[in-house]
Amino acid sequence: MSELHHLERAVLSVLKDGRKISLSELVAKTRLPEASVSRSLLWLSSKGYVKIEDYKRTLISLGSEGKLFLKMGFPERILVESIIKYGGRLPLEKVTIFSTRDKGEVNIALGWARRKGWLQILQEGGRTILTASNKPDKGLDEKLVEAI
Repeated sequence: MSELHHLERAVLSVLKDGRKISLSELVAKTRLPEASVSRSLLWLSSKGYVKIEDYKRTLISLGSEGKLFLKMGFPERILVESIIKYGGRLPLEKVTIFSTRDKGEVNIALGWARRKGWLQILQEGGRTILTASNKPDKGLDEKLVEAI
């Protein structure tokens, strides 16, 4: 080990037990800057002393819309619960009264609620009527947003 740089020796002394260790853990245990530890690992790897395994890690976080949905509820759920609250039938023109969202978002909520089977859209006497009878169970999308 005499031909090794002092940084390489410091890294190897932490790795001597043979277990796998993350770069951040190695930096903490050697008390060396991350750049120095990384450089030492590359040198040691080129000499065959260590094997570097690189793992890809995907992180998921909620965006602003996801945070809003988590706080206020999904627009399609708000829509369906409003229909149920008002007797299970509601003319389409009354929907915007219950929503703080713009018309485009109301249309998206209608589409998702219908796609999820949470409401029906009927035509009666030239009017569009929305009907919903049961409060829907949480969907996979809602559970996913809650889990994140």
